[in-house]
Amino acid sequence: LDCMRHFKNFVANASTYGSNVTFKLNTNISLSGKWSPIEKFNATLDGGNKTISNLAMNIPQSDSVAEYHGFIARNYGTIKNLKFTGINIIANTHHTDKAINVGGVVGYNYGTVREVIAQGSLNCNRYMASMGGIIGTNAGTVYRCTAQDYYIYGNGDMGGIAGRMTSGSVKYCQTKKLNMNVYTVNGNRSAGGIVGYMPGGLVEYCCNRDNGVIFFDGFYNVGALSPKMGLIVGHAGSSATVRNVSVQGAKLSYDNLPEKYWFTNCRQHVGAYGNGAVGFCEGATIGSTSWTPTGLYNG
Repeated sequence: LDCMRHFKNFVANASTYGSNVTFKLNTNISLSGKWSPIEKFNATLDGGNKTISNLAMNIPQSDSVAEYHGFIARNYGTIKNLKFTGINIIANTHHTDKAINVGGVVGYNYGTVREVIAQGSLNCNRYMASMGGIIGTNAGTVYRCTAQDYYIYGNGDMGGIAGRMTSGSVKYCQTKKLNMNVYTVNGNRSAGGIVGYMPGGLVEYCCNRDNGVIFFDGFYNVGALSPKMGLIVGHAGSSATVRNVSVQGAKLSYDNLPEKYWFTNCRQHVGAYGNGAVGFCEGATIGSTSWTPTGLYNG
């Protein structure tokens, strides 16, 4: 492949080629204009270690907006050996609609994403959102991926790799120079360097490094203010396992988060477990948080 238009045409006619087809990039591609996501992908995209740059999206303020947003909206196949630079995704303020899943690469992952690097910014000012530097919501396999030089702002569930994870695994992934700003309009949202909200699944052999900051930016009209913020996982639920992870040079910044607001201990779920690695542990299994990073992917 040397053109995204051709790629979209192939995917649109996937029934002709079958799910076993592999698409491979032959050259770097710079996108222009606003990107319209590939709605459903069930094949293999081999990036050939090439770069796709300038992926731009503007998610409208609407009750009927699509649920999945990214380079690919829903992935059931395999995406590998690919780099994204200059990602710029904006979701306009809207707080009464259905949940959306926003990822720099995949909105909702049921398949496999491996050896992918992503760089850019997400600005998603909607509390009914799961947003991640690479994946919005993960229920599949994420392996040896890197989110670097990334800025993420919002008030949903936010993660450097995945905003939310219901099942599956994230292994050998890292965030480098991640700047995440949390603005709360709902007291129970989560932010993590790797995964924001994790009711289930496995995070293992992952690292948040190189002076990344997860910053509490402020709040508006919240009665019970208790955000979940962790340098690896914000909120780990009862079916989640977090082990063999590490934090190197990253930090939590929450001076703007009051110690008390109404009757709540607002800071009780900020880096409360594993030396700051996990914000809130709701019956999850937490293992070592002093893993020595090895086997990570830098392209």
